[in-house]
Amino acid sequence: MIFMSRKRYDALRAAAKETLDRNSVQAESRAWGKWWDGDNNHNREAAKADSKQTVVTLDAETHAAWQKRLDGAIAEWSKSRPGVEKIIAQYRQLLAETKPATP
Repeated sequence: MIFMSRKRYDALRAAAKETLDRNSVQAESRAWGKWWDGDNNHNREAAKADSKQTVVTLDAETHAAWQKRLDGAIAEWSKSRPGVEKIIAQYRQLLAETKPATP
């Protein structure tokens, strides 16, 4: 994964931009996400198999309560950082647009 400011990207030679663009497409991003999902599942199953670990799945009510607390913490944190609220809102919108519809 590569992070680069627009200014820095714009300053690159055309050949460098072409190389980055050719290798920085959504398919690679989705493949990377799939790999992370598999890694997370592997580690979750390993924890479940370990008798010293306890793995639980939150019920909907508990999940909602934790999400509410997390949202509150993020809101408080973002107040002290100019511009962050806008970035978080945009991130959440993009995330919602990429999540598959639930049946």
